[in-house]
Amino acid sequence: MSSIRIPPNKQKGSALIISLIILVLMLIIGTSGMQTTILEERMSGNVRDYNNAFQASESGLLDGEQDIRNRDLLGNELHDDYFETDFTSNCNNSDNSLDGLCKPATSGDPQWERSAVWTTVANQYSPRSYGDVTGIPDLPPAGREQPDYIVERLDTLKSLGVGRVGYTPSPPGAVAYYRVTSRGFGIGMDDSVNPPRPLAQVMVQSIYGK
Repeated sequence: MSSIRIPPNKQKGSALIISLIILVLMLIIGTSGMQTTILEERMSGNVRDYNNAFQASESGLLDGEQDIRNRDLLGNELHDDYFETDFTSNCNNSDNSLDGLCKPATSGDPQWERSAVWTTVANQYSPRSYGDVTGIPDLPPAGREQPDYIVERLDTLKSLGVGRVGYTPSPPGAVAYYRVTSRGFGIGMDDSVNPPRPLAQVMVQSIYGK
């Protein structure tokens, strides 16, 4: 009678090795998924902060136009109308209430691209702060950096309309045009600089006739 000999099992412990390999692969996939989720959250936060900055700059733009219109929401006069001499080449004035009223640059960078125009130095406040003239309340949340703006007085209606067929001023009867440039800021702050600065900044413009 013959007997069958079963060879020793050389695969002993292989299940543990395979399980460890699968565990490592699952760990890698999980870590990659977490990194993707974190990146997507950051991207979503950046988009949200940019939208906040854009909406703030739009609010600043409307505030600047109301400043030029010189009427509050009830139609009351806000201040004396601005004279052409109130607008200066460096956007500063001996009367601080007129700072941020500019003449267009005749050479080099335009006014809104000059960092000095947006910088407060030695009580010279180049940009006009949101709500300072119109009395509009600050944008929420409390403590955020508010929009600011500058106003440039452009050419007169007569010279703007020369040679333009079918040219219609807006609003009708306007005698001068103004370029309002507004900066708006997001809510997120960059803590790596001192003092912290908003991470997002958006600049918008409009041309307003009066």
